[in-house]
Amino acid sequence: MLPALLRSWAAEGDPSSRLELILALGQAALRAPAGVHDAEVFDLLHELLDAPQAQIRLAAVHALSPRDPGLPIRRLGLVLEAVRDPSVELWRHTSSIATGVQGVQRWTAGLITGPDPTFTLGLLADHHDDEQRIGALAQAGGLLSQW
Repeated sequence: MLPALLRSWAAEGDPSSRLELILALGQAALRAPAGVHDAEVFDLLHELLDAPQAQIRLAAVHALSPRDPGLPIRRLGLVLEAVRDPSVELWRHTSSIATGVQGVQRWTAGLITGPDPTFTLGLLADHHDDEQRIGALAQAGGLLSQW
């Protein structure tokens, strides 16, 4: 499966489809045995952590997190930047997270394990967009109810 996904990655130009491909590459590379292309896929996913597009970087964090659960905290600045960026709307056009800003916030908050409030506090930082602020308050309420 990995060779076909890598070919699709090289050929695909649609931004939302590229997000889907990143997630699919991460899932396929985690399946055992992944074959000879798993190292190539993980190298690509690590390179995408430095991509110029915020949502590509966020997709790479999601794709790599099952193998590296500490990655979202280590790359928290990158994660918050992507979740708070207007380009987060790209996820509405994917089958992964078709619910927009608040869905991406909840989905990404699921990567942060433990009682660390840093992600939620980052969401609560002033933002001009109403949906961003509403989602941030929902995340804060959820965290408080967990505590």
